[in-house]
Amino acid sequence: MRTSLTRDAIASPFATQLLSYVVDYVVIELYNHQPMTKSTLAEIFGANATQTSTSITIQKADLTTLTASATNSGSAILSAILINNQAVLTKPNFDADIDKSIYIEPGYSSFISRGTTSTSYRVDQIVVNLAKVDSGADLDADDYS
Repeated sequence: MRTSLTRDAIASPFATQLLSYVVDYVVIELYNHQPMTKSTLAEIFGANATQTSTSITIQKADLTTLTASATNSGSAILSAILINNQAVLTKPNFDADIDKSIYIEPGYSSFISRGTTSTSYRVDQIVVNLAKVDSGADLDADDYS
């Protein structure tokens, strides 16, 4: 008596073994890639940054692009924070970690004329992207942890 092998009879053991390998691979990958943490205060504002429930303290020495003085403007301090974070809050870091909600990208440089004498100014853009689950159009800092 001749026994015929069907495609299902041949494929079934193969498919079962393949599925077993895939499941093992996924489990190993999930084990090896533990969830990453959100950006820390030190990562964003420098190693010596501290906070309480009512204030944040940033050491100017941690802002490497700022020449610290008693008269630094708010604009200079904000600029230093943004410039320093171009290397930290990157798109690849954002893409690799679902807990990240902010990334910085370079914009375009341009020139504009200002004032009554049309003085030429260079304008350098730093694009700050805030990402959150779509739940409305309002900007709320608490949504970007």
